[in-house]
This record gives sequence, structure tokens and C-alpha cells, in this order.
Amino acid sequence: MNFLDSDLRWNKIGTTVAGVTGQRGNTSDKLRTPGGLCIDWSNTLYIADIANNRVQKYVRGALFGETVAGDPTGISGSASNLLNQPISVDVDLDSNLYVTDSLNYRVQLWNRGASNGITVAGITGLLFFIEVFLLYKIGVLLGSPGSTLHQLTGAYGISLDLANNVMYVGDSGEHRVTSYRIGITNGTIVAGGNGLGMNNNQLYHPYGIHFDEISNSVFIANHPINNVVRWVVNASSWTLAAGDLNGASGNTSNRLNLPMDVTLDPMGNLYVPDHSNHRIQFFYDGESNGTTIVGTTGIYGSNASLLYYPVSIAFDSQLNLYVTEYYNHRVQKFRRYEKIKSHFTTVKSL
Repeated sequence: MNFLDSDLRWNKIGTTVAGVTGQRGNTSDKLRTPGGLCIDWSNTLYIADIANNRVQKYVRGALFGETVAGDPTGISGSASNLLNQPISVDVDLDSNLYVTDSLNYRVQLWNRGASNGITVAGITGLLFFIEVFLLYKIGVLLGSPGSTLHQLTGAYGISLDLANNVMYVGDSGEHRVTSYRIGITNGTIVAGGNGLGMNNNQLYHPYGIHFDEISNSVFIANHPINNVVRWVVNASSWTLAAGDLNGASGNTSNRLNLPMDVTLDPMGNLYVPDHSNHRIQFFYDGESNGTTIVGTTGIYGSNASLLYYPVSIAFDSQLNLYVTEYYNHRVQKFRRYEKIKSHFTTVKSL
């Protein structure tokens, strides 16, 4: 543990920066079961507003969000200007947005300021004709799930490797993480792909993922089996990063209960939204016992110090922590501060 690590602290009283606590809605000031979030270089916040089928953008200090992907009123669909339950988002250095469009079985790229998305992974859909009331037929564009390398079955987590122009997608339905070089729609399996299971060469419905450039690894939240694993890209197996090796749930410092996401700070420390324990767990790099930094274990609520099913987390440039809460329909900001320490240098006489 280095000096900077030992000084990491967050205020446990949060401030609502998006949504209205406990109120779901589709107006510009509200969210409805928010999911993944990310923050760009200007500290602008992007939120996958799942049940509203849109992505909301909040500039710092804004009271209202702007819809930057999907329909502002919450209409779902498979056309290029619509989304159907977006789960996760990530953003590149030009503030272009990548969205896992889960029920359309695709990843959509929304270039900054665009009104339509471009499919960069998965198949946009197949056109079917449905007879309506035996009178006429309408064309319906449906998603096309599948296990081939140009298809997705459950697009959940997403993480960009900006240095190498690569996108990583957690395909929950196929129990794998697939990489896509930007501009190429055929993927490469870099983790899992060996069926559903708890062996160290398998994944189990991966949800949130985080690519770590330093270790060339993908950190993966195995949601139903209560652990987070680290998989070096293209390695044959994973190592345990947090939670129980055999998938047991719990609320102790070394257990998790349905983790939804994972991220790292610049020092390599691990952060997990411990969904059903209503807390955020912090793990020093390489340690198996976590510390609750936000929320109270096993207690949910809507005040400023409690969480209600946390889903996703992100940091701004000052390492302030942002948390989406599924049932509070909000994003909370927890400010980081540093505890100033006195420290001395001992010089050995020669």
C-alpha cells in the first residue's frame, strides 16, 4: 500500500446529481431504473436510463439531463434512432458514445451530436412481416441474437481500450467477453466462451466489465455467482479478484451479493457495486477483504447516506465517486477528500 492509497477517503453523505430521489419518470429531470454510467474528460456524466430506453447527459451542475441517444420520451425500438433497454455506456476522447442496446442485441455508436446510432457490434435486426388484424402487413425489425462472432445474446457491460482502438463487450447470454476493433463487426473471444460455469476457464452471466490497460486485463463481475474475476486478455483462465471462489453470497468483508459492475482507480484498487448488500466495496490491489466506503451493509434507503440497489460506479478527474441506484432512480456523488498525514523520513547514518 503506498502513501496515496492510504489516504483515499470519501464523504459518506452523497449529493444527488441526476434524477429525483424515489421518483421515476421520463421528463428531463428524472430517470427510471438507471444502469451504467461513464464520465468524459470534461467531467460530463452519461447515464444509461434503462427503462426510459435512452442515454442522458448531465454537464456538471445541471439540474436537467439532455437525451444524447434514444428517444427523449422513452419510446423503445430497433430503428437507428431508438434503443431498447440500454444497459451500459462508455465514451471516447471525442465524447462519442458507445451503448450496449441489450434487447436489440447490439452495440450502438452515437457520434457526438448525432441523432442516429451506428451498429458497431451485433446484428441490427432482421425484417419480419407481421399480419395485423388479417388486413395488412407491417414490417418489424427485430434483433438477432446468436453465438457467432458477429452476434450478441446479452450485451451488458462495455469498456473501451482507447490506446488500441478496441471495444470490449460483456456478452452475458453467451458467458463471454468479446473484443471488437473499432470499425470491424466480427469479434474475438478474449474471456470465457466455454459455456456457463464456475470453473476458472468459464464465466457465469458476466455483467459489468472494466478493461485495465496497465495489466492488459478485463475485470468481470459474475453477477449471479457473487464474484469478480480478472482475466488477462486471451489467457486461458481467470484469477479471483473479489468475492467467493465458489460463488457463495454473503455480507462479510470478503463476500459479495450479486455484484453488478466493477471499476479500478489509477492505483489499481478495485471498486464493486455490491448490489443486494446496498453498498460499495473497496479492495486494495491484491487484497481479498473489502471495505465499505459508501452505504450501510444490508440496509437500503433513500436518504443521502444510504443506497438502494447500486448498479454502476464511475470516477471523475478528482476521483469523486458517482453511483447509480436502480430503485432510487438517481445518481449520487460522493466527494473524495484526503486526510493529511505527517510522515517522517529516517536517514541511516553511514
